[in-house]
Amino acid sequence: MHRKIAVIGLGKFGSKLAETLYQKGVEVLGIDDKPENIQRMQNNVTEAVQIRIADKESLEASGVKNVDLVVVAIGGADVEASILTTALLKQIGVKEIIARATSPIHYQILKALGVSRIVSPEEDMAVRLAKSIIYPGVKDYLTLKSPWDIAEIEITSTSKFVGKTIREIQPNKYNVNILIIERENGQEEGEAEVVQKFPHEDYKVQKGDILVVFGKAEDLEKFEEACASRG
Repeated sequence: MHRKIAVIGLGKFGSKLAETLYQKGVEVLGIDDKPENIQRMQNNVTEAVQIRIADKESLEASGVKNVDLVVVAIGGADVEASILTTALLKQIGVKEIIARATSPIHYQILKALGVSRIVSPEEDMAVRLAKSIIYPGVKDYLTLKSPWDIAEIEITSTSKFVGKTIREIQPNKYNVNILIIERENGQEEGEAEVVQKFPHEDYKVQKGDILVVFGKAEDLEKFEEACASRG
């Protein structure tokens, strides 16, 4: 389904988010109060609009009420603008809002405002880095606002799971689900492409496979340890 998303705040975090969504074919409305940010993003979003961000009339005129989702990505130094903008979006009837929190108190205020989802980029990045240090096979780690997380785990040449089928690995034993398996095809430099497969029980895991795994943090850790164990 085609979605239209507004990103308010086109600093480092917001501009990267908006650009990535736009490159994936999403219709993106970029909003900021700084002309230099609008100029920089002009060709990287569907539409870039300069307005007074923490102003109800300006927000209404920008068209945010007509999008499916609004992301408040206002920079960490301007917590007041983030909170006020979020409150105004709720007032004008925006139903789905994702907001960036930069401190525990900021998080609590956004939560009290009824924001659909709150992200803490700095904390999330710290978790990802810690996981990659503890378990070198972990390529990425996403902490969800729920008991469950998602991890991308690369199967190394020494892993005990190389050559084993999903049935033999028994992910259910670890209380996790393997959602997708990614494998690179193509041997020549520049020719490799990532192929995604939905795992079936007879699929034989190979060196270099990346398993996208869903489960509770403690169960993912057990599975990560098992993947790292030598065969």
